[in-house]
Amino acid sequence: MSGRKKREKEIFKLFFSYQIPFFIIGIALIIFSVFLNVETSLGMFLFIIGAVIIVIAPPLSIYLVKRKISKDKT
Repeated sequence: MSGRKKREKEIFKLFFSYQIPFFIIGIALIIFSVFLNVETSLGMFLFIIGAVIIVIAPPLSIYLVKRKISKDKT
């Protein structure tokens, strides 16, 4: 495997290693909000926070990967 492909594979793994925990937390909050009844204020709050975490996970993961790469270069 060439050096470039190996580096791309490492970046891809790093991206998902950052993204998966965010998705797990977001899904857990959404599931917990369903058990608390989404119609209550706490349930709706947890649902919204979980949805926001899921939506923000990909850009946040990209930011963290870029930051890690730039930190490794210096």
